[in-house]
Amino acid sequence: MYAKKLILGWLISCHVLVSACSHVGAEPEFLTESEKRPCEPFESCLESQQPAPNASAKDLNATAVKNGERTRSLELLSSTAGKTENTQCQPWEDDCKATKKSALGTQSAPLKNAEGVVQTNANATTTAPKIASRPAGVPAVGTEYLIGPGDQVQIYVWRNPEVSTSVPVRPDGKVTTPLVEDMVAVGKTPTQLARDIEKVLGAYIRDPVVSVIVTGFGGPYSQQIRVLGQAAKPQTLAYKENMSLLDVMIAVGGLTEFAAGNKATVIRLVKEKQTQIRVRIDDLIKKGDISANMAVLPGDILIIPESWF
Repeated sequence: MYAKKLILGWLISCHVLVSACSHVGAEPEFLTESEKRPCEPFESCLESQQPAPNASAKDLNATAVKNGERTRSLELLSSTAGKTENTQCQPWEDDCKATKKSALGTQSAPLKNAEGVVQTNANATTTAPKIASRPAGVPAVGTEYLIGPGDQVQIYVWRNPEVSTSVPVRPDGKVTTPLVEDMVAVGKTPTQLARDIEKVLGAYIRDPVVSVIVTGFGGPYSQQIRVLGQAAKPQTLAYKENMSLLDVMIAVGGLTEFAAGNKATVIRLVKEKQTQIRVRIDDLIKKGDISANMAVLPGDILIIPESWF
């Protein structure tokens, strides 16, 4: 009796072991039965519209292994049909690809825009919000800085400290440096002045390399902005790129107590003719009306009259 129980137990253990070994090495299903269904219309569509002379859809499915090779079958079938343009099967193909990506865990991470909002379309692009670089109505003026009388310029000659120096631009617009006498600097950019100095120094120094650095800014008179009348500090200002009327009023300290700001005018040279432009400074700095702001240009003259009352 004991021997029979021992033999029965041994048979049951072998059965369990054989069942377990039969599943070793078997690849898991990539798609469940519910996930396989979206691919079936795609297969049927390709079978009906694209005959493959070398490998048909039935042959591919017949030779494909049920578990892991089903995905390979669909890829071969899709590549065979891709030789001809076929848009009718596109909807089913998209569903099939989406299902496979979901089952394999290969979906790409959602994109986020600048505000941190997740985009539903992975191919969507994020457009950075535009940041206003100047007040409304103020045009961009791309002008290089021109050296003017009174500017302080530092002239550096590489590997030649004995001819490097810092000099002011004289009222006549010229500079004098070691080995370079009375060179015109007004109206030139720092780079242009450096190249002109290199030409002169070339007679004394082999292959001179010159850099000009402007340390005191004033600019030529044609590039300056003049503020006259009832400003707190009437003065001449060096023009800066994208400068506006509000920037000018901040620089001169605002208006005096008796200024008629809304009667101020800007005199501007337009096509060799002087043009008067009425500006509303009171509305701009007292009422905060930003629409009264405007661009100022090199050479503008701002005149602020006195109020009678």
